[in-house]
Amino acid sequence: MVPMRLLKYCGKSLDDLYVAMTGGNGFIGSYTNHFFDSLGVRHSNIDLRKHRKETFKNPISILHLGWSGVWGDEDAHDNLESLEALFDLCEDSPVANFVFASSSSVYGNRWESGEVNEDRTLNPVGVYANEKAEAERRLARFSESSDIPTVVLRYSSVYGPGQKGGFIKEIMDKVACNLRIDLADRYSDFVFVGDVARANLQAVCSDKSGIYNIGYGKPCKRSDAVEAIIKLMGSRSVLSVQPTSSQPTVFSIEKAKRELNYSPTVSLENGLKAMLKREDSCRLS
Repeated sequence: MVPMRLLKYCGKSLDDLYVAMTGGNGFIGSYTNHFFDSLGVRHSNIDLRKHRKETFKNPISILHLGWSGVWGDEDAHDNLESLEALFDLCEDSPVANFVFASSSSVYGNRWESGEVNEDRTLNPVGVYANEKAEAERRLARFSESSDIPTVVLRYSSVYGPGQKGGFIKEIMDKVACNLRIDLADRYSDFVFVGDVARANLQAVCSDKSGIYNIGYGKPCKRSDAVEAIIKLMGSRSVLSVQPTSSQPTVFSIEKAKRELNYSPTVSLENGLKAMLKREDSCRLS
């Protein structure tokens, strides 16, 4: 039986929750693995470069987090071929649902003022965003042909301890060296990786099929984030900002709140403190 503490995430009792996950060794995947372990969720990691059928043990859910090329992995295997390989595996091992980690980048690099919800027209820019958008299209066709419910999670700007790249991490590295920060300001939605791990579980447990934005739900000026980092780190870095003329754009998470019971809990300040605590412990070890 699933431990009772799972019910607040799943909203229902599941007799045998088992998840097959890709990308379990990555930034978001490692947090998701740890979160699943803390709740007693049975899961295994699939190596898509091998994708042997004996590693696919009739899971209740597929959680596809693995995606190469985020930070320029030169050994990246083909992402879309890997997605198709998972579809093939599902033919012999039917699953209750298929959860795919997509990205807010499918909306475009810069969002116009207003609200970004799941109905907004996609405008992917670059290889990464276009591959994610194409994967979403293939997933929709797969769901229609297989009758397997699919959940697409469009993450906003994910950050947290152990991250190897991204805006927050790059700024922290510069601030740690007291470097000058030149910034063309704009609004972003920063979401803590622990909140994303919870969203992954809620999607796995859901009986819904659809697309959901996963973020913090509140716009933040990048300059405000940089100033917070400088203050928390006690740095001598100087911030030079080219102001933004755009109005705050809300990355709407209302659909995920309503249908997945998703609710982010970690503020940017507390998330930054968690990152700094991790950095300090690594330097001392």
